Amino acid sequence: MKRSLTILFTGIVALGCLTGCSGKDTVDTNTVYHAEYANPVHGYIPFVDLTVDANKKITSITYNWKKEDDSSALKSDDEEYAKTWRSVNPDMDQNVARENLMNQLQEKQDISKVDTVAGATMASSEFKELVSKLMKERVQKGNKKELVIDNSTSST
Repeated sequence: MKRSLTILFTGIVALGCLTGCSGKDTVDTNTVYHAEYANPVHGYIPFVDLTVDANKKITSITYNWKKEDDSSALKSDDEEYAKTWRSVNPDMDQNVARENLMNQLQEKQDISKVDTVAGATMASSEFKELVSKLMKERVQKGNKKELVIDNSTSST
């Protein structure tokens, strides 16, 4: 009886080790995927970074634009650009629009359910295209390679 219990216990432990060490469930728990346009839009290159867990749930989102000649300079920090934006869109702050889009995606987890932000149609279109293509071409396939989208014929 004691021998049978020992064999059973050893078998359970061995099975647990094999299952836990199989590699199937050792997918990165937080993977960052990056997409950006190949060409600048008004001097900036739109980009998105999505942090996704093992279940493909988006846990973190960064949406911004980097200056074409200085990738460390972001449009969200450019006071001159913000001033120009406000002169054209006095009722909409570009950073509020950006945050709105990111918050919608975080909450809905589905880019097709993210609404266009009034006063930020172009930014909304860019965001939706970047996220949609990144999800389809990289996240769903587990491909961590940066995605560069040809926007030379894009309406944005």
